[in-house]
Amino acid sequence: MAKDIESKIAVAATISDYLSVVRDRGFILTYRGQAEDWPLIPSIGRVDLTVSDGLLEIEEDILQKLKLYGYPIFKDDVQNYSDWILHAQHYGLPSRLLDFTTNPLKALYFAVEASPNADGIVWGVDEYGDAEFPSLDIVSAEFYRPTHINSRITAQESVFAVFPLHRNTLEMEPLKKYLHPNTPIVKIKIPAKCKPEIKSELSILGINKMTMYPGIEGVVEKVKEECGLL
Repeated sequence: MAKDIESKIAVAATISDYLSVVRDRGFILTYRGQAEDWPLIPSIGRVDLTVSDGLLEIEEDILQKLKLYGYPIFKDDVQNYSDWILHAQHYGLPSRLLDFTTNPLKALYFAVEASPNADGIVWGVDEYGDAEFPSLDIVSAEFYRPTHINSRITAQESVFAVFPLHRNTLEMEPLKKYLHPNTPIVKIKIPAKCKPEIKSELSILGINKMTMYPGIEGVVEKVKEECGLL
C-alpha cells in the first residue's frame, strides 16, 4: 500500500537483478528513474522563488516568456496551453510535469546516468495515463500519455504525472499523497558502486546519451562521455 511505500525497497546490483525485481513484482505500467532518492515532486515545485505569489503564477510567467521569445521557433506548431507546458519540460524549464516512462530499462538508465556517489532509485507505479491532457484546475495529480510532439518524448517513451498548481501558494505535495492507497508501487535502489557497469551495459543494449536525448545535444554529450570529458 502507498502508506508503506518507504518500507518496500528492493535492491538491484545488475541489470539481471533489476529485471528480476520488475518481473517478480508483476505488471507495472510506468517507471521513473532518479539519480538520487529525491522526493517525487516536479521541477516547478523545487524552484527557489519565494518572492512569487504562488506556483501557478510561476508557471504563467514562464510560459508567457516562452511564448514571447520562442514564437520564431515554434510558430504555429503549438496549439494550446498544454503544448507549451510540454515544450517547457522538454527544454529544461520548470514545469508541473514529472517524467515517467513505459520502458523499465530506460527508467534504469536515468537512475544510473548521473550522481556516481549516490544510490539511484527506480519507481514503478501502476498508472496508465489518459491521452488527453488533464484539466488545468485538477485537484489531484493525474497521469498523461502525450502526443509525440518532439523526438525526446518518442525516444524516452514518456508518460507524465501532471500535478495541480494553485495561486498564492508555493506548497506542493509529493506524488504518493495523490495515489490511491491500493495503487501497486515498487521502489528499487541501485547501489552507487554498481552504476558504472550498469550504464555501460545499457549502452551496449542501445540505451545511452545519444538515443535517450536525440538531436545534436545528445550526440555532443555522447562524444564527451566517450572522450572522458564529463
